Amino acid sequence: MRQQNKLSQSYWQQLLTSPLKTIASKIQISWRLKVKAVRYEGVRKISVSDYPKPKLASPTDAILKVTTSGISGSDLHMYEGRTELKQGTVVGHEILGSLKK
Repeated sequence: MRQQNKLSQSYWQQLLTSPLKTIASKIQISWRLKVKAVRYEGVRKISVSDYPKPKLASPTDAILKVTTSGISGSDLHMYEGRTELKQGTVVGHEILGSLKK
């Protein structure tokens, strides 16, 4: 079992044993601090993982809230192993969303 799954399980166990009043606020805090992203794990293997929310690093940066995502031919080449990609790389570049910052 991966580390992130162990953390998720312990987090949910903690939530379930917390007073009901605090559960909603803990979930909201978690949602505000993390985003989901697709990771390349190897040929024909991908996963969805939690990552810290991005921060602006320069005045030309922008943060988008992704509402829709798609795949392209270059994604398929990496997925099928025809193009080399380092394990753990976040993939995806065909997105639609709204500008947040």
